[in-house]
Amino acid sequence: MPAYDERFAYLRPTSDFMSEALHKWAVQYHLLKEEDIDLNWYEEWKDEFNAEYSERDFPLRYRVTPEEVEPIEPWMNIQFAAALQRLRKKHDLTQDDLALAANTTKSTIRSYEQKKRLPKDSQLADLADALGVTKGALTFFDFGSPVQAVHVLFQIANTYGMIPDEIDGQVMLRTACRGMERYIDQWELAQNGTFEGVAWDVEVTDYQDWKDKYDFNYSGQSSRQSRYSIHWDKRPNGDLIDSGALESKYDPFDEHHRAQGGFLRA
Repeated sequence: MPAYDERFAYLRPTSDFMSEALHKWAVQYHLLKEEDIDLNWYEEWKDEFNAEYSERDFPLRYRVTPEEVEPIEPWMNIQFAAALQRLRKKHDLTQDDLALAANTTKSTIRSYEQKKRLPKDSQLADLADALGVTKGALTFFDFGSPVQAVHVLFQIANTYGMIPDEIDGQVMLRTACRGMERYIDQWELAQNGTFEGVAWDVEVTDYQDWKDKYDFNYSGQSSRQSRYSIHWDKRPNGDLIDSGALESKYDPFDEHHRAQGGFLRA
């Protein structure tokens, strides 16, 4: 879940599994930063990461009964069908109405809601337009298991400049540059009733409505000032030049990792 700190934006875990996974990751990252292990060792640890988990902690992905535990399948079809039906009914649309608005047929809409198929990208865009939401509101990713979700976090962190950390007893995945800062801040603000990241003429009624309408491409500037500013290099003649990297008081530019943007990527 998103959380606020004046030093950085961060995501905090909400399950024991993810808390432990982030703790282990933070330990390995710290060892790499202190050069107690090398990059090959670190990357191999990530590649081989595995851990036990309780399916009961993930009710959206696993069906748990007294008799058995099984993954909910086909997961993406089920999630898409539920979202489509929820949004259609929210707008008081029949399947015929939605089909007409989205340039398709009633039988196609019915097959979506019966979890039989998923739309192609062009059809997804038409559905989103008809329902007044972004494509993201109707897009779902199946990571397969909590372990695979952690491997996805490895990729996200490395690509968008986030690092695992443990500060004041709180494990987290936090920003080390401006990359994800704005989006996490806007997410956290939305949970508290301040809705940013939608067009000026788009009405937002509640948190779920904000999630349905949040536009990554329109996200604009957050009402919170960025914690990060330009790192300036000093030329021999005393002139300052933009290094192309950002830094903050908490995360100053690290010359050892200039090629990575001034910090050690996770």
